[in-house]
This record gives sequence, structure tokens and C-alpha cells, in this order.
Amino acid sequence: MVKKILLLIFPIAETSADSISSLSLLKNMTVTYTSEVATQRIGGFFRFLFRWRGSIYSVIYGEISIFMVLYAILSITYRHLLNDNQKLVFERLCVYFNQFSDYVPVTFVVGFYVARIIARRWTQWENIPWPDKYCFKM
Repeated sequence: MVKKILLLIFPIAETSADSISSLSLLKNMTVTYTSEVATQRIGGFFRFLFRWRGSIYSVIYGEISIFMVLYAILSITYRHLLNDNQKLVFERLCVYFNQFSDYVPVTFVVGFYVARIIARRWTQWENIPWPDKYCFKM
């Protein structure tokens, strides 16, 4: 599912017919709003944010629903089902896991990710057949 989301955000020029047919989500997500965006008034942009077809919300609703249900279960368990001693153990466990969250900074990981995306885009840019080379040879 993560691969499908990344392909929606950063499409890759794939040549394999199997990989293209397996990503039917990409076919369903081609929605053009260009003419409607160009003729909108003030505040019309916010209406486009809440459209379902072709939105990012339609892609992530499954994962966000699972996250929200798990968070609610954890919160209800902590607030209503645990006694004071169990709450203390849970809090210590959270502090222990929080100590390791700073070992690999998020900005460091995002930097590698962005560098990878830029390298991919640069490769695509270099592979565009520019007519200038052929015009100069004439």
C-alpha cells in the first residue's frame, strides 16, 4: 500500500505491462480539475480539498482508520482499565521507547528520501528527447 501511495505522489515511468496493470489504483486516480480550478472564486479551493474522487483522503482512509482505532483502544485501556501501578509501568515503557526516537532524526531520513526523488527526477529529465541536438546537427 505504501508503494501505491508513493507511486501516486511520485509516478515512475515503468515499462513492465504487469506492473502497470497491477497498479489499477493509478488508473482510477486520474482526475482532472484544471478547468474547474481556473474558474473558481475565493474559497473554492477548500471545496476541492474535500472532494473524495482523486483525493489523498481516498488513498489513506484505510490506514488512518486503523491508526485511529488502535489509538482509541490504547487510550481507553490506559484511562479506564489499568490501575495506578500498571499506568506507571506503561509510562515507564513509553519513556524508555522515547529515548530511542532521537537516534535517527527524521530530517536525516527525509533528506535521503528527497535526494532519491530528485535523482530519479533528474534521470527522467535527462532522458527527455530534446530536439536541440538534432537541430544543431542539420
